[in-house]
Parts: sequence; C-alpha cells; structure tokens
Amino acid sequence: MVIDTELYAKIRKFKNNGASMRYVARVLGISRDSVKRYWDGAHTPDERKAYPRSNDSPEKLVVMEELKKYFEENAPFSKGKQLINAKTAWKAIRDKYQVGESTVRRYVRELKHQNPQAFIPLDFDPAEVMQVDWTEVKICIKGHLWKAPVFCAVLPYSYDIYAMVLPNEQWPNFMAGHIGAFEHYKGVVERVFYDYAAEMIIGDICIKAAR
Repeated sequence: MVIDTELYAKIRKFKNNGASMRYVARVLGISRDSVKRYWDGAHTPDERKAYPRSNDSPEKLVVMEELKKYFEENAPFSKGKQLINAKTAWKAIRDKYQVGESTVRRYVRELKHQNPQAFIPLDFDPAEVMQVDWTEVKICIKGHLWKAPVFCAVLPYSYDIYAMVLPNEQWPNFMAGHIGAFEHYKGVVERVFYDYAAEMIIGDICIKAAR
C-alpha cells in the first residue's frame, strides 16, 4: 500500500510517541504491514521503485561504491554537523565524478532499496532541527503561466511541512520564509539544515558583507 505524506507523518509521530504498530494500524485503518514499512523511515511516500542492476555500467558501479563509502563514513557524525542525504552526497563527489544530482538521487534510492537499515533517517528531538530548501511551482494568472519560488521547511521529528510562495529567492524573502515557518511551528528550533539553493543565498550575502 502506497500512502501519502500526511499518513506517513502520522505513522512516524505515533512511533516517536511510543505507540505500537498494532495500535497505529487500527487507529489509521491500514494494514500492519503498511505501518511496518514506514515505521522506521526506511521508506518514504515519494519513494520510487528501484532500478534493476542487471545492465549496470562499470562507471555506475564505481559511483555507487563511492556513495556507499560516503554514507558509511559520514552517517555516524552527521547529527553534529549536517543532515546526510542524496544532495550532500552529490556535492561531495561531483568534482571527482561527472555525474548529475538527479542521477545520484536515483543511485541512492537503489542503494536504499538494497540496504534499508543503512539509510534510516537520523532521529531528532522535538524542535531540534528544521530543514529548509527552495522549490518551484507554476501559477496560472489570467491565462498566463508564471513560475514562482516556494520556501519549504520541514521538522524531521514530526514531518510537519511548511511552504510559502514568495516573489523571489532574495534575502528579504528568505528571512520572511523563516519567520513564517517559526510562526507556523509556534517557536524556533535549535538548528537549521540548508540544502544547496539556500546555502548559495547565505554564501552570497556573506560575500557581499565582506566587501
């Protein structure tokens, strides 16, 4: 059974609150097998079917071995530094291998399917961490199609997602997104993890301030 993000968030929240799988299955009206699949975060609602490895090229095998090494070496220390995921893995190997971010994401999904226990997301305490990234949506206004940036934040503990459409990704709107998220969550977190787009904004501000 494939579930949506809302149901996934409820399963994870019940788990973090100490509920049993049997109880969660009964309350949510789904099978215990479905609860078990998403219980530890090894699988996510947006997960795609792993690609077969029967025709894997030598180049792909080398990159996947490098990704396995990256996760094995960095996961034990990631809680004190930053969240380890497909994006950080791609940034770590992109100078060594000519491979795109989307390809790395696909390889990580395959590795995750082969060894789910190695890719269980880190557990965080309530209000400990917020993840921030930008995405994009298309908006139809009077028959014209426009692209608009969306500030996205999520609390890994509860999987509570906040999104805010903004005019652009510049610093004032970047800050407005944070304020909106903290108002939505009714408080602030100890740390914020930024993905690549957000890191570029921060880096650009720092460079300008240093001039």
